Amino acid sequence: MTPRQQAVIRLLGVQAAWTYERMSGIGVGHAATPLLRHYLADEPPEVRRAAVARSAEFFNSHPYLAGVAVGAVVRAERDHVPGETIIRLRTALSGPLGAMGDQLIWAGEVPALIGFALAATPWLGGYAVLVAVIAHNILRLALTVWGLDLGMREGLGVGGALQRSWLPARADDAQRLAAFAVGLG
Repeated sequence: MTPRQQAVIRLLGVQAAWTYERMSGIGVGHAATPLLRHYLADEPPEVRRAAVARSAEFFNSHPYLAGVAVGAVVRAERDHVPGETIIRLRTALSGPLGAMGDQLIWAGEVPALIGFALAATPWLGGYAVLVAVIAHNILRLALTVWGLDLGMREGLGVGGALQRSWLPARADDAQRLAAFAVGLG
């Protein structure tokens, strides 16, 4: 399994490592570790340890978009960006990723899927719920992979790339779709 695949699998479990002191920081650090090990393999052990420790510090955002931060931080570590700058990057990403993720997922996609499942229940019965759960997990995996790749590609420029991406507009659209779907249900 490649380091990227390991990171994606670990990103799916970021919420399992949530703590009051570090929020999702430990899960984010756990997800970043295979990539940091790979990209910093030629660095001295203390450099790798410092990078892993930085990636596990306090972090709070939407767990489905944590891959954006993981990718950006790993890219910054690979590019030998100073540690203080990497910490500032993580801090700067926390709020926007949380807000966009909540808007896209909890206020948009999940209510939309529930509304469509309720509307389809007369025809599909209990399978409508199964279809909604499968669709949610496919969308979650796609969002996780997209976020990790965006962060890895953009590094310190991830904020601007995120703003130019499809995400802000689709987050607004998801809420309108949710209102329509709930009205159907």
